[in-house]
Amino acid sequence: MDKYIAERWATALESGEYAQTKGNLRDKKGYCCLGVLCELHRQESGGMWDKGYYFEANLALPVEVRVWARMGTSSGKYYGGGFLSSDNDCGKTFGEIARIIRERVDEL
Repeated sequence: MDKYIAERWATALESGEYAQTKGNLRDKKGYCCLGVLCELHRQESGGMWDKGYYFEANLALPVEVRVWARMGTSSGKYYGGGFLSSDNDCGKTFGEIARIIRERVDEL
């Protein structure tokens, strides 16, 4: 994964600006960890949540976001069998996920 984007993502997760939700990139409650990455991409690219690849009930990163972030998988898989998407949905906090991103940036 791109180290600069990973640091921006981890910082955004820790910022308190984003409420955490499960099962969607984004819904009325907030964002999953992958949804926050999509939001960073949207801010940079001018994309929109209500059109194109940003939509509710999407569970994996859109290809455009994966390519932009240089991530190996759409679910944030890292060595040892972990997935950021599962970590999020199983109750890890954004702070815990930010720590994983920083520790495993070369694996994502």
